Parts: sequence; structure tokens; C-alpha cells
Amino acid sequence: MIYWGMSSGHDATLSIFHNNLLIDSFRYTSIKDIEKAKNIAPPEKVVWFENPYLKGLRQMRAGQPNFISRNNVSKILKDLGIKCPWTYVSHHGAHAAAFYQTDFREALIFVMDSIGEYNCTSVWKGTSKALYMGHKENKLKCLGKQNYPDSLGLFYSSMVKASGLIPNKDESLFESISNKIYFNRYLYRDIQSMIIPHIWRPIFVDNLHRGVGNKFSSYKQEEIAATTQIVFEEIVLKMCNYWINKTGITNVILSGGCAHNKGIQNKLKELAANVWVPADPGDSGSSISCVLKYLKTKIKKK
Repeated sequence: MIYWGMSSGHDATLSIFHNNLLIDSFRYTSIKDIEKAKNIAPPEKVVWFENPYLKGLRQMRAGQPNFISRNNVSKILKDLGIKCPWTYVSHHGAHAAAFYQTDFREALIFVMDSIGEYNCTSVWKGTSKALYMGHKENKLKCLGKQNYPDSLGLFYSSMVKASGLIPNKDESLFESISNKIYFNRYLYRDIQSMIIPHIWRPIFVDNLHRGVGNKFSSYKQEEIAATTQIVFEEIVLKMCNYWINKTGITNVILSGGCAHNKGIQNKLKELAANVWVPADPGDSGSSISCVLKYLKTKIKKK
């Protein structure tokens, strides 16, 4: 059967599968790209990368505009000329299904991004004891989650904005200027005052979807970058260390937009035996993993 995994937004990506064999994957912006995909293999079913109904509900409650049209997957597909049945998986479930791209038979998966439907951070246990599709021993179990508005991704992006850079665009640049020589202990104290202590959950005093305003305007850009990176790494390492000790599992996968952060990738390798990060851990990579989540199977390699 031909499946198309699809994500939307600025990372809109389409992945074509024959059962669990990945045939191709690329960004799409127009019907021309969809026609290209149809020429490769027309879809028999589309798997959407998130739950549009739950996402729309969250957007409605937050007072965001156009929450119906933005999540009307049937119309989105129709406008793209796609005429086949469709289904969906949860946003963080799709990220967690990066597990199915690895050779691990057991792993912890840490999903961290700005916002899914409601989940912002979630921890999963992946087990795979069978190589064929849909087997009951292929499982992804959510062990814990932290919902909106408490978000590591929104925290990091709000600090990107506070430094004068563009959120959801300049995160890599922000990290690249985070040299530890610019660490500022007074800024560290001020950032810590925004965080509510917990044994593993990232919880914040304010809704950082709104940013932090001019709270840190007296600090230099490189000080904000360096100090934010240290706080970010501390939060993630605390969370990972808790779950590694609790479960005894040392195979670790990072997924979601925050997994792009190279600093935490390197730090985590000091904590866990085996660390794996997808080539694209963000929403565009979810066009691959959402199909694997739906099929409950490891990816088939050519």
C-alpha cells in the first residue's frame, strides 16, 4: 500500500512509503510538488502528522484566529488535489516514532518542541520485538508529559527574541554565539527566577508564548545566548538523568525542534550509552515518522 506522510506549515514535507519502505521525501509548497509525488507513487492513504481537532481546540481556547480553516485537513488535501482517505497520529507521537528509524529494541525518547497539540515536552519508552508491521510487541508508551504553556521550545525562542534575533528562525545562530566565556551569573539568577523547580518537568512562571518583553534588555546579546544555553542544557540533562535512572534504559533518542540543539546532543552523550537524533528531528521529519507511528513498525531499509 502507498502511504504519504505529510506535515504542514513552514516545514511542510511529504514522504512517500510503500508499506514501511521509504521511497522519497521532500518539501512541498505547491500543487506542482504534489504532482511530482503523484508521478512517483499516487497515495492510497495520507497520514497527517498531528491531531487537527485537538490542535484546533487548543488554538480556539487561546483565542487564535482561523483555527478551523488552519486545521481542516480534508480541505487542505482537496485544494492540493489529493483524493484518498486520510488519518492522523498525535504530534508528539509522530516525533516519538523516530524510534522506529533506529536499530534499538528498547529506548527512551525525549520529545521537546514549542507546542504539539497540547504537549510541549513528553517522554516515551519505545520497544520493538518484531520486525513486521502492526505487531503488538512494537510499542510506544508515553511515560510523562508537560503541556502548554510550559514549553522548552517557547523558552528558548523567547530568549532568542530577547537577544534581538528572530524567533523560530535564528535559533541555530543564537546557539552558535553562546560561548561560555560570556556566561553572566546575574542573568543566570534572573532566568532561574522564571523557572518553577520540579524533579524533571520544565515548568515556567509565565506563559512564554508571549515572550519575555524587555526583561533582559540590560544584558548583551552574547550574554543572553551563553547563559540561556547553559540553563537549557541543565533543564534537559536533569530530565534525561531522572528518566534514565528511573527506567535503567541507556539508549536515548532526542526528537522535536529542540533536538536541533548541538550543545545538548553533545552533553547527553556524556550521560547515556547510546544517543541518536534524527537527521531532521523537527516537524518536517515527522512526515516520515508519522507513517511509522501509524503502522507500528520499524522502517524498512533499501
